[in-house]
Amino acid sequence: MDTDDCTAEQRIRFINKDMFKKHWLYDYIIPIYNSPNLESTMKKIDMPVENKKDYITIFPINNTTSTNNDDINELCNKLERCDKKITNIGKYFKACLDISKENRVL
Repeated sequence: MDTDDCTAEQRIRFINKDMFKKHWLYDYIIPIYNSPNLESTMKKIDMPVENKKDYITIFPINNTTSTNNDDINELCNKLERCDKKITNIGKYFKACLDISKENRVL
């Protein structure tokens, strides 16, 4: 979630999981956030995105686009090193990478 499009209370409740307390999958929910937004997160890791349509070059949506494994790992590492007050999206990327490696996708 980009936290620039919600109230301060919603942001806090989302990040600390209070928003999901009554959900039957509460134990499995890991809120992923960018404060204030994904664009600022990308800028922090020196991968600024000028236009939202440019995200497809960083995050290909199909497997017809050739993506270098080293580039994917570098992006994941940069995101994991980001200040946790700004984002925890690196946790999501790491989980996706781990799953893809287990299934020999990458």
